[in-house]
This record gives sequence, C-alpha cells and structure tokens, in this order.
Amino acid sequence: MKRRTAVKSIVLFSLGGSMFYACKDKYEAIKSLNLAHLQPIDAELDILSDLAERIVPLRGIPALQEHSSLPFILKIVNDCYPAKLRDKFRQGYQQFVSYAAEKLGKPYADSSDEEKMGLLHTLNVDETKEETQVSDALALFRILKSEGINYLVNTEYLQRNVRYYQMAPGGFEGCVVLADIQNPNDKK
Repeated sequence: MKRRTAVKSIVLFSLGGSMFYACKDKYEAIKSLNLAHLQPIDAELDILSDLAERIVPLRGIPALQEHSSLPFILKIVNDCYPAKLRDKFRQGYQQFVSYAAEKLGKPYADSSDEEKMGLLHTLNVDETKEETQVSDALALFRILKSEGINYLVNTEYLQRNVRYYQMAPGGFEGCVVLADIQNPNDKK
C-alpha cells in the first residue's frame, strides 16, 4: 500500500515539475516540437499566433477556449509540406510584416483589432487573384487558413458533437432478444 502512495507521489511530483517548467515560456510547447525547417522566434510566433486566431477563431467555440491551432499548423508545415512551400511560408511572414506596415502605416502588432481585421479581409479578397505583389503573404494566409480549418475539423469536440463520430465497431446493444435474430442460411 505504501508503494502505491510513493509511486503516486513521484508521478504527481514529476508532472507538477514539468508543468512549472512549461509555464516559464508561453511558446515552450511549440519550441519542443523539433521544428527543424521553420525555427520561428518569439516575435514571429506572436504574429503567427494572432493571425491563426483571427483567421480561424477557435476561441468563439466555448469548448475550444483554451485551444490554439498554431502548434498543429507549424508541425504540419514543417513535416508534411515540400521545401518550396515551406520557403514560401517563411518568406510570406516577412512579406506580410512589410505589407502590413505599408498598408497600416505602423507595425502589425501596434495596430487596433479593426485595422488587423480589415487587413486580413483585404488579403482574403486578394486570395482569389493569382498574380499580385504579395504572393508570398497570400501563401502564408492560405496555409494558415487551410490548416487552421483542418485543425478545427479534426478536433474531438467537432467530431463528437457535430459529426457524431463513433469509433469502429460502433455501439454495442447488449439486450437483444434471441428469437428476433434469424440466420439467413437456415431453411425451414
């Protein structure tokens, strides 16, 4: 009995210690993903997090208040996208920062919520146009939008409460009357 208490205490202590370590940096979870190709810094993560939240606002869904799609997006871009699109994603960030400063007259981080949403609205409208001077910024916008929607569609909340997804083999009905079950191979 004392061994169980000791093991439980050790496990809780180690989980608590790792929790305090993770709370030290708000992007520690993203930095622990081993993003070999992207390697974003904190300033980039601030803007990318804000963009991802504004493009697909998960916090509007009550069950997803604490969710962020940015770790998913970065991991997918790092691991699944070809090198050409990863480069467009990186260059798109740089182009977006300069585009936002040009359009808003100040840095993106210093802009108001209305100005940020207006800028994203113009990018969303420009998304239909193929050849523009901000093609890399549009690539960044498209990737954040498509992977943000992909993350939302695959959340457990949406799968269970909207799509009513059930794992195979499905539901189990334990109370079945045997007289109602007929074997199609039986001939009477």
